[in-house]
Amino acid sequence: MESIQWTKTFVLPLHAIPDRYFHPMYSTKNGDIIGGNLGSRLVKYNDEGQLLRHRSICNSPFEPAMYRVVMYTESLLSLPGDNEQV
Repeated sequence: MESIQWTKTFVLPLHAIPDRYFHPMYSTKNGDIIGGNLGSRLVKYNDEGQLLRHRSICNSPFEPAMYRVVMYTESLLSLPGDNEQV
């Protein structure tokens, strides 16, 4: 049977981010954390919990925003259907 190994890359203590409505979505290479806040803002914190940036993604704080996260990874592999030259 093949052994599976995991490597811990980042630990986010519960008290590190002061916003209890924050939901982490992504960790950058330099340790910053990007996530959502009540569905109306995207926020970026450093690894010490300091707010670095925020961006509103809806017009009204009372209007729920729907956002979808997509992870992009660079690859040298072609996707199916990408065989045609443009």
